[in-house]
Amino acid sequence: MDEQKANRTRSEVTKVSKLRVVLESFAIDSFAREASKSPDNLEQTFASQFAQLSDSMLMMKSAVAGSDRSAFIKADYLLHQGLVKLADCPSLLSVWETVWQELAPFQSRTLQDCWPDLNFIYDEHDFLINSLVSGDFTTAKARLLLHLDAVWLQIRQGESEAPVRTRPEQQRPIDRAIAYISVHYSQKIILADLAKNVAFCSAGTLSRQFRTFEGMSFQQYLQNLRLEKAVELLSQTNLSVNAVSKQVGYSDPSRFAHHFTRKFDVGPSYYSQAT
Repeated sequence: MDEQKANRTRSEVTKVSKLRVVLESFAIDSFAREASKSPDNLEQTFASQFAQLSDSMLMMKSAVAGSDRSAFIKADYLLHQGLVKLADCPSLLSVWETVWQELAPFQSRTLQDCWPDLNFIYDEHDFLINSLVSGDFTTAKARLLLHLDAVWLQIRQGESEAPVRTRPEQQRPIDRAIAYISVHYSQKIILADLAKNVAFCSAGTLSRQFRTFEGMSFQQYLQNLRLEKAVELLSQTNLSVNAVSKQVGYSDPSRFAHHFTRKFDVGPSYYSQAT
């Protein structure tokens, strides 16, 4: 049975992964309705509910520091389980547990193959939990969806490489850069800083690798990724255009609208209404 799970097709795993996001999003919605009754000082009011999330993040941080992937996988499970427990619905938790177990072999494999630097995933979870604890439930739900997209981006990137590079020292500068961008695209990313602090090469070398291996400049790659993420949010959430532009890394909504229209031949507001 375990071997059968491990050999699931990408289509099957994608569907089950999306179901997991739906379940966790539902849990956040349910908790948000309860939290709206006591909107002030959520962290104190719901201290017991947030305890598992906080403990899981500490476990995850420790696992990252020790490069302990087994401990990281356990912490990841406990963190997402804690999200679902916020809904206080045993039947929902039971369904989620089934879905998680179906995905477990896939998650373990992709963590090894596609995320040699666990810091990237830790940062994404940290952003998600901080949004939740601060009461920004819309952002928390958006991060769940975008996190799933980041996972699949890394899988596609890994499948294009032969052999797969599973350790940081085996990776090319562009591999490390793309792994970082897939999680941090919503933040300000400067080529020189990315090259120095993540890719460990010169800005010129990283720039050439983007053109050689991706067929475009670093800036074009980042912009395309942000716009693709925007399409996901506009079609699958109720976020406003301004909120979407911020979520994908644009500080200026007008600039976002200009780039979106230039790429897709339709404005983001119209696209949102149409979908």
